Amino acid sequence: MSIRINNNNIFITQGDTINIVFNITNDVNLSACNVVFVVKENPDDYDDNSLIYIEPKIDLDTGTFNIFIPSNRTNLPVGNYYWGFKIYETDGSDENIVFSSTPCIGKL
Repeated sequence: MSIRINNNNIFITQGDTINIVFNITNDVNLSACNVVFVVKENPDDYDDNSLIYIEPKIDLDTGTFNIFIPSNRTNLPVGNYYWGFKIYETDGSDENIVFSSTPCIGKL
């Protein structure tokens, strides 16, 4: 497995299993929120058109959530993809976008 994180960029090897833990440090009421993690070809695509769409569970004690992507889901064509996660209130209204970045899926 090969993964490298540099600022907001994630570089992985095509077809690898990815397991990343994120820590939410913003002043957010985590018990009232959900997280959506997406990987898209185009940053303007709707979330439901994402290549990868994950709704991880937030650990309320630690403020962390885990993104696990098995190798069969990272076996995308080599190229640049847009990823990000969004925290939203459980009633479905947008609260804020915490982070957005441009990873490259390919051989390092």
